Amino acid sequence: MRNPAWIAITLLVLGGCAGGPPRGAAPPRCAYADAPRTSAPAWVCGAPLAGLAVSAVGSAPPSAAGYGAMKTQAASAGRDWLVDHLRAFAGRRLQAYAAAQGALDADRLRDMQASVEGYITKTTVLGSRVYRTATSPSGTLYVLVGLSDSLARRQLRDALRASMQNEPALWRPLLAGRDGAGLAAEIAGQGGGG
Repeated sequence: MRNPAWIAITLLVLGGCAGGPPRGAAPPRCAYADAPRTSAPAWVCGAPLAGLAVSAVGSAPPSAAGYGAMKTQAASAGRDWLVDHLRAFAGRRLQAYAAAQGALDADRLRDMQASVEGYITKTTVLGSRVYRTATSPSGTLYVLVGLSDSLARRQLRDALRASMQNEPALWRPLLAGRDGAGLAAEIAGQGGGG
């Protein structure tokens, strides 16, 4: 015997279970850009990974060319962002050094930062590598590319040295008879976060 009330209750219960998250439920803390209701690893949303001074996320949509091509494309996109993150890292190091020295006016510091940033390009981050991968439900591949702390400091030191060699007048107040290589290493090793 079929009781209409039981059928209605069963349909309501089954419908509620199959409907996904309840309405009004908070979205995941970190979600894929192409699947906003699906939780993603924290690094996809920019959370730092221990041991990396700078990192960035790249992505690639599903491709008939296969996983390898997607990974290459996503890593390239990540490295484009990594350049910007390494430039910001350089700016923080230079600001921390300047603050500790108290020897620079804001305009000169800004000019120094611009000079150093000009030497940080996509070729600068070729030593980066892919540290994590994740695939969203829609098939988009996300990769985390980064530079270890030691490699980021080395890249920064090289950019500082190039700037000092090519624009010595800009760096004169900090050099004051000092060796440019030593000063570059000192700034690159200065605290200030990564």
